[in-house]
Amino acid sequence: MTLKRAVFDPNYGVMARYPSLLIRDIMQVLVSASEKSAAILSTAARTISSFLMKTKNVENLLKELLDEVAAAISLQSNFIAPFIAGIVAAMATFIIQLLQRIADFLATIESAFNLGGSFVEGGTLQFGELLGLIRIEEVIPATIFQVVVGIYMIETVVVLAYFLNGIRNGFDRTTRNLYIGKSLMIGLVFYSIVMVVGLSISGSLFPTIGGSDAGLGGIFGG
Repeated sequence: MTLKRAVFDPNYGVMARYPSLLIRDIMQVLVSASEKSAAILSTAARTISSFLMKTKNVENLLKELLDEVAAAISLQSNFIAPFIAGIVAAMATFIIQLLQRIADFLATIESAFNLGGSFVEGGTLQFGELLGLIRIEEVIPATIFQVVVGIYMIETVVVLAYFLNGIRNGFDRTTRNLYIGKSLMIGLVFYSIVMVVGLSISGSLFPTIGGSDAGLGGIFGG
């Protein structure tokens, strides 16, 4: 093989499966310089070495300046965004269950006290329509709402992880995928824990609403 094929051959080249874009660009410069002369190759290698040393110093300075920002983004992607999404999903699920219980309670009152008659002349307005501010059939199901909130949380974590990798490692696809994978694992676990705990707390605070056998006796205390 020639030097170019030994480095960049798609099947056997040393750069075939090496993920660094920086190393690939440097090798392209060095291979091109080697085709000219040894003196040009030596000059190119020294220039690249000096450039990389200066770039490393600038990179370290930028990391020190942006360390606080990176820590804040990491905290948001791993804990704050999943926590807020979990609280929203838990409270929305509880509110939807509350509306369902209220609708069932109104239907029980209507049937228990025989309030199905009309209240206006001509018999056009029923009790259910009079108290029809709660249209449970128009409320989004709790499962659909949790899916929407979950997708939003995943998108937020992916975007934050992408920015975090850009601050710490630049446009490196390998570390980008690593940051996104770790952030998603931590975020999904934390989101699930917060949502389950939130549902448990809301159910314990309102056992009459959360119970499956709640009725008129439970509402009125006997």
